[in-house]
Amino acid sequence: MNVAARNSRPSPPGFGPATVQACVRGFVSAVEYHFSWQGDAKIRHFGSVTTLEHRDEIEHPWPRAFRFKLELLVEEGATAAEISNLYRHLACDPHVECVANLLVSDPDALVEDLKSSGFTRAFDKALMARCIGVSELSSERPERIDVRKVDTPALVAQTARLGQEYRSHNAVLGDRQLHDFVVFRDQAVVATAQLVTTNYGVAYVSRMFTAPEHRQTGCCRALLNIMHAEARALGMTHSVLVPSRMAWELGVYQQLGYRNCNTIALIVRERSWRS
Repeated sequence: MNVAARNSRPSPPGFGPATVQACVRGFVSAVEYHFSWQGDAKIRHFGSVTTLEHRDEIEHPWPRAFRFKLELLVEEGATAAEISNLYRHLACDPHVECVANLLVSDPDALVEDLKSSGFTRAFDKALMARCIGVSELSSERPERIDVRKVDTPALVAQTARLGQEYRSHNAVLGDRQLHDFVVFRDQAVVATAQLVTTNYGVAYVSRMFTAPEHRQTGCCRALLNIMHAEARALGMTHSVLVPSRMAWELGVYQQLGYRNCNTIALIVRERSWRS
């Protein structure tokens, strides 16, 4: 278990059960919307489990490397038997890796019960949240930094300078829930992120990336300030994100008002496992 997991299990002050539930539901809704529109994933709902059948294999390189096409988002109320049965029902190849994100208050029991079906715990992540009420918004605008919403094909093309993994897609142009942003510093493209709004009053900050040579220059703070204001204008009350391990250990988002909301235990059904 990593550092984030140990520190993120208790619900922090200010996040009651209803808020935590809304943030989890909003996160799941945002993830499925993102992959259905930009990744051509097939989305299905089975009670407390949402399944994403990705068109192409997704590679997750670190901190534990694996590749998968079937992904499960598991919320409160799901049982190990339901998860195992869904895997057997949906997996085209019984020996292809599958990942399940357990967004439940106590994942340990599920992890233990799923061992007999070939699932093992890979690592834990933290779902972080913060309120974006008017009083919490910041108007700080660092000099030399210009944050723009990606709303033209030209800006979509410019995001590719940060690499294919972080580039925007034309699908976001005019979309009511997908909002991409790009940061220019001294006219150079240096950072990007996506905001996904939902029907739960929760916005998900995704694909946050700043070029290494421009980190700790205020780009992240400026980008989040603009995204929070956009989310608030669109009726959102909370923002959620899942930090990278490096961002967690450096306290990047803690310094910007984010607090632990829920642990996400990620489990993997090994490709080499045999039933």
